[in-house]
Amino acid sequence: MSVTRRQFGKLAIAGTAATALGVLSTKGIAQTPSQVILGVHPGALPRMDKSTGLTQTNAIDNTEESTTATIAANTANRSAANGSIPIVVESYDLATSQVKTVLTTSAILLPGEQLSGFATLKDGTLIVAASGGGLSKKNQANANIRLIFLGKSIKTLPLSGLKDRQELLSLARSQDDSLIGIVSGANGVPPYSLVAVNPKTGEVTVKNQLPDQEQYSNLTECTDGTLYAIATEQSGITSLYQIKEGQKTPLELEGQPWNSGFIGLVCSASNQLFAVGARRYEFPNYIHLIDGKTGELKRLTAFNVSKIAIA
Repeated sequence: MSVTRRQFGKLAIAGTAATALGVLSTKGIAQTPSQVILGVHPGALPRMDKSTGLTQTNAIDNTEESTTATIAANTANRSAANGSIPIVVESYDLATSQVKTVLTTSAILLPGEQLSGFATLKDGTLIVAASGGGLSKKNQANANIRLIFLGKSIKTLPLSGLKDRQELLSLARSQDDSLIGIVSGANGVPPYSLVAVNPKTGEVTVKNQLPDQEQYSNLTECTDGTLYAIATEQSGITSLYQIKEGQKTPLELEGQPWNSGFIGLVCSASNQLFAVGARRYEFPNYIHLIDGKTGELKRLTAFNVSKIAIA
């Protein structure tokens, strides 16, 4: 669509305001953390208007002047040209089952880059972990991993302290408002380690080693200090794993063993556990309430995101 430079400038400002509103909404959400789950996923690649050489959402004419419009259009065109895409954050209200888009960033994810973690700090800061950008699939294990801080101005921070070919499988907020995660060897194979991630420096330090019998991901810490992860056997049989106690509880949905793993796990302020995922050959992903004692899953509603965090 075509707009004037002044109109585009207003749209650019409105877009920035919408981004800020998304972050402020997230901060408001954080005041009632037991009620809202946030999800993140890659956005769509900007489409190019062949007649103008501009992205469709940023096409302009020359009837009015706007430096903001020119800069924003050029930035969007460069992003479209190099294949970068935005990140979208959605919220799921447990009380109303409503799903809303609260934030859409500029094109920040690099070609081939995957979302490997998502966490929120207590002040509402949203942090995404991304890896594999610009490399072929067979070489992605060697890719640098970076933290992306979402908001009105996006900043990135590379992780340091990982060994060659180690991967970050999960990211979560600890009760002291620091970051913790799970790392593995290349392609998600053992050894697995529970790590601390410094959100100011990107430094990764090992806290504990995890058993090698299964695959571990989707770390979360409850307000009572209990650490949980999702443990998945080679057969796909999936369990809730209490890290400190070493206790494993197999998960079931409607009396059938869950054999598909999960893409996300969070713990609410009231220590309720929620996981997002789908059974094999099933689409989209759904939110499930987990009974931590029995392993029984209760399906709530669709929430088709890549990673989740508690607000």
